[in-house]
Amino acid sequence: MRTGHVKEYGLLAQSVLDEKHGDVFAVFTNSIYLRSSDKICCLGTASLVTGPLNIGTDLPHIHGLAIGDPWVHSNNAITLGSGYRLSTDTAACVKNRQRYSADKSNKITLLNLPCCISTMEQILSSHSPNIISNKHNNTTSELAQKQLQHCSSLLKRALQQPVLSAGFEDSLTSAIGIIGCGDGLTPAGDDILVGILTTLHHFNTNSYQSHISQWVKSYAPDRTNRISLAHLMAACDGQAVDPVHNVLELISLMDVPDESKQTLLSTSASKLAGYGQSSGYYTLTGILMALNTML
Repeated sequence: MRTGHVKEYGLLAQSVLDEKHGDVFAVFTNSIYLRSSDKICCLGTASLVTGPLNIGTDLPHIHGLAIGDPWVHSNNAITLGSGYRLSTDTAACVKNRQRYSADKSNKITLLNLPCCISTMEQILSSHSPNIISNKHNNTTSELAQKQLQHCSSLLKRALQQPVLSAGFEDSLTSAIGIIGCGDGLTPAGDDILVGILTTLHHFNTNSYQSHISQWVKSYAPDRTNRISLAHLMAACDGQAVDPVHNVLELISLMDVPDESKQTLLSTSASKLAGYGQSSGYYTLTGILMALNTML
């Protein structure tokens, strides 16, 4: 049996491990998803980024596990099937990232926000999502892209309307097709929503965040896959992988123009845009959509 160590785990991953046992839900090149009774989390190699659902290890690779293999967490170790035993003795539990401390009225006070938005728009324009083509059904992929663009525009319209206004409710209802829209482990539409939800939460825009979170919680379970749903539910509470929070926290520091901070923001936004196959690109798109409502 191969051995290793768990370096860290997020709070949501801890809630899965606390259930003590379950099975392997999904297997990928550098990670697997563990399932308990009603929750899932991601266990990955040393390259896995920090996140609320993630369990980071010192393993260079993960081989030989299959969907349905059992896992057990006991005696300060995770046993995966008959192939791995990972010590949790020195593992650190990563706390949730904090919100931006806005003024008492909870309104954004960032004077340099337009400059931040411009920087991130430039980053997006210099990247393109790594879309995995569907050789068997190109028409489906093309239709998904059109639906994504249409529903994104409706979601933008909703964010430009006062909460609970007829325009807000109508646009949000019409944008329902964005949930689960697109190919991949986490569909592009879900990634956009992760960007929107974490941004609204980070900057304490409570009215929009509350209503959109409830909308997602109501409709996502029937419209997307279980892995993407887990990430969406985390985003409803303002939590995502570290590359997302790194961008949001740098924006929080941009209350006055600062060239060095702007460079750091550009670097972090570029890292996010290149994260995953296309997840980072579309999450950054969602962040921009939310920030534009704060101007």
